[in-house]
Amino acid sequence: MGELIFNYIGFWIFYMNDFDKLATRYDKTSEKPDKRFSILPTIIKAISPLEGKIVSDLGCGSGFFTEEIAKKGAKKVYGLDS
Repeated sequence: MGELIFNYIGFWIFYMNDFDKLATRYDKTSEKPDKRFSILPTIIKAISPLEGKIVSDLGCGSGFFTEEIAKKGAKKVYGLDS
């Protein structure tokens, strides 16, 4: 069992340190129709009206939602990710 956990952790340490590959794969998620045509409109509707609001997008990745929220009239949008 310990060896299995070590191999799993080792895989993630290796994979997560290859930031270029990870970022490239993540950026492609904005091309997914469900994200653009289902999730985005639902989020915008839930937090609207945005005019004059200051919004924090925690775990924003490449800023897909951050950018869209800014376009919808938020006063300021802060995108935070590690």
